[in-house]
Amino acid sequence: MPILSVAGVPFPVAIDSLRLGTESVGSKARNQRGHLVAERRREKWFIEFSLSPKPLDEANLYRALVLGEGEFWNTIGASGAYGAKGLQLTGTGTINAAGGGNPISTNGVWRTTTGQTLVVPGKFYDQSAVSSSLAGLTGATLVGWRYDGSAYRVVGISWRALDAAPAVKREKLGALGSSGASQAYTGTETFSTSAGALTITAPGSGGPWSWSNLLVLPYYLPQAQVDALMDGFALCTYAQPQLPRVYVQSDLFPTSQLKASPALEQAALICIGEVTSFDVVPLVRGGAFSTTEVRLGGRLTEV
Repeated sequence: MPILSVAGVPFPVAIDSLRLGTESVGSKARNQRGHLVAERRREKWFIEFSLSPKPLDEANLYRALVLGEGEFWNTIGASGAYGAKGLQLTGTGTINAAGGGNPISTNGVWRTTTGQTLVVPGKFYDQSAVSSSLAGLTGATLVGWRYDGSAYRVVGISWRALDAAPAVKREKLGALGSSGASQAYTGTETFSTSAGALTITAPGSGGPWSWSNLLVLPYYLPQAQVDALMDGFALCTYAQPQLPRVYVQSDLFPTSQLKASPALEQAALICIGEVTSFDVVPLVRGGAFSTTEVRLGGRLTEV
């Protein structure tokens, strides 16, 4: 396990920058006699860190994960089509609360049969209220689980705001805890984008197809970052929390606290993240001078 990860994605923490501390739950004050009176109920962790300088695309991935940006659908239950922030999955498919297909919680998926669709929102904001230009417009990236009735795969799709089709389509084949290497997507669905949303259309035969645990980040990310996001997602054996809460793991949270012989059990904290700095650091990388390298600093506080 890395020294620090969010949603399973390892963070390149700079040497000697990681600091843990606690915040007291309760009050502490001196009474009229001057005696210190503490009503401490427990201690909550916080983690402060700084990352090594990274290219802008990679830094934006870490920034989005720390802040809990975008939207997450756990697809569980009747309300599973609504995300943590209220955005809705649409299309001609439907939420199915039974019948399997969810690798983490067994049931709870968006299910499509032949020709049916899943429409995933990808436009979270723009500046159209103050300008007719394309100011503030970004693409989006989806990562989630897909089940075709016999096999699981983690899927990563990334698209630009104005493209008619995704630029990146990737997958990792295998069930939870045994995913293979990242590769080009081999499923037979049709993918298209319009008005910032991604439409996934099921093939004309086979299936049904079940989609679950869907996370969308509000940035188009190139293949390397999509693969990193999928790699992390495949390592998470528990459902992600409702955003903006984030799933944090570390070598500093030993699984030995959970079980004598942990298997798929994971030690983690659910935190609220803040970005404390996003400093541009011009440097030479690979023999070329770059003016868009970023050193990100942040804080993760236990909820």
